[in-house]
Amino acid sequence: MKELSNAQFLFKNQMPYATIPKAYLKDEKLSIKAKGVLTIIYTLPQEWNYNIKGLSKICNLTEKTLSNILKEIIEEGYIWRDKTRKKNGQYKYTYLVHYEKIKKEWL
Repeated sequence: MKELSNAQFLFKNQMPYATIPKAYLKDEKLSIKAKGVLTIIYTLPQEWNYNIKGLSKICNLTEKTLSNILKEIIEEGYIWRDKTRKKNGQYKYTYLVHYEKIKKEWL
């Protein structure tokens, strides 16, 4: 480590930072994978178009694995999912992401 003692680190561009809630990180019911996915979701722009395919690429997970993790997050109340049927018979999913557990009276 001697070579690092005289090293100087220069950062040309400072990365923007995100403020995230701590409560879900302390939630013992959530797996570490669920906490990681939630952290990524919380750091995405609000206008970001959430879909399994895009999020799975960002998280470096298969779509099936991500779907299972999202089910866990939904079950614990950090994301609410609404499922409606479109005219063509396919389902449309709408997700509500909140910074604390979603209370049923909010819906």
